[in-house]
Amino acid sequence: MSGKIILLMIIILSFFNFLNGEIIKVSKLKKKEPGFHVKRNIFIPNKSKIGKATQELQDKLKVPAKKNEIKKNLENEIQNSVFFEGYVFKKNQIYALLSVNGEFYIVRNGDVILDKINIIKIDKNMVLIEVDSMDFNISLKGVNNEGK
Repeated sequence: MSGKIILLMIIILSFFNFLNGEIIKVSKLKKKEPGFHVKRNIFIPNKSKIGKATQELQDKLKVPAKKNEIKKNLENEIQNSVFFEGYVFKKNQIYALLSVNGEFYIVRNGDVILDKINIIKIDKNMVLIEVDSMDFNISLKGVNNEGK
C-alpha cells in the first residue's frame, strides 16, 4: 500500500510539474512584441536641424514659384475671358469696348470693371489692364501682332 501512495504522490507531483512547465512555455509564447512605430521619416529632413537661414531660403524659393503659377493661371483666365473688341474717340478721349465673359463694357483710362479689372492705358492696338496687382496687355481683336 505504501508503494501505491508513493506512486500516487509521484504522479501528482509530476502532474503539477508538467503544469508549471507548460505555464512557463505558454507565457513565453504569448509575450507581447513591441509594435512598429515610426519615430522619424528619414525621407523628410528634420526641420529642427536645418538652419534658420536655409529654411528662409527654401521658403523664399517656394513663394516665387507660387506667384508664377498664380500669374500663369490668371493670364490664361484673362486671355480666355477678356477681349478688346474696338475703340472710339470722343472729345479727345479714347474709349475701349471690352468683352468680359460675354458682357460688353465701354471703358476709359482709370475705370474699374467688376471691382477687380483696372484699366491702365488704352491704345489703338491694345489695352493695358491690371488684375490683382499684375499687368496684362489685351490686343485688339483681329490685329495680327506677329509681324511687329
